[in-house]
Amino acid sequence: MAIADITTLLVDLASSRQEHPGDEDRIITEVIVASDELCARVARRHARYAGLDWGRDADDLISIVRETALKMLQRIADGDPTAEAFISGWESALFVRGRTAIREYADSAACTGVSGCTATVRRQRSLSQHRQLIQNALHEPVSVADLLESWNDVVVQTRSNPQKQGAFATEADVVPVRVYPEEPQQIPVQPVREHAVLDYLDATDLISRTKEACAATDPFLGEIAALWFSWFPDGEPLRIVEIQERLHTTSHKARSGVEQVRRIFRDMMVDQ
Repeated sequence: MAIADITTLLVDLASSRQEHPGDEDRIITEVIVASDELCARVARRHARYAGLDWGRDADDLISIVRETALKMLQRIADGDPTAEAFISGWESALFVRGRTAIREYADSAACTGVSGCTATVRRQRSLSQHRQLIQNALHEPVSVADLLESWNDVVVQTRSNPQKQGAFATEADVVPVRVYPEEPQQIPVQPVREHAVLDYLDATDLISRTKEACAATDPFLGEIAALWFSWFPDGEPLRIVEIQERLHTTSHKARSGVEQVRRIFRDMMVDQ
């Protein structure tokens, strides 16, 4: 089912309580079924960034994203005004909220040694997360040597006895980029800088979807995104202090909000 058809169902769901009482469960079921492929795509993508084994955890991760979608749909059905952004930006909103749910799962007891996750697997997962943080900061791929140096520096500073605790990482712990059977084998695409040259229509679409995803995550983040992208197509980006003044917020909140907007934008670009 096309996104336009899902949007129609979401509009029906938002009005069902007043116009067609009792139809909520049927519409929710139809949306979940129609979003099945999207849920799998969101789960597989974020499994990589969380350092999880797709072959082992696929069913659990898809279920987590479906459950996230179900909660979002219930908020629409309940008439939650903050859920209105889900209707126009369903795919973007599920992408962002699914990532949060999978990261929470990766950090939960379900992925600790209690459930059979070995120290090596935990170290690999943590390394994958650390690599993603570095790449987000540098906007470029990080080498294995730089990754290991950064990670081992961190454990020296944060662990009382990293050698005894098995916290030090080696090249054997670095999880290679996986190629899944259902995907054509290809060289991993390097992250694209925000200021790279994009086709005008592609850029417009990316910015629009990013603003929708930010607003769906948090209305305040949506305001920051609207200001951050207000320069497009022929202006200059606002400075942090200007965003801070316009939203009457603190420098810390403005800066962290811009960083989150940029992270969501980069994810959208890589997923394009």
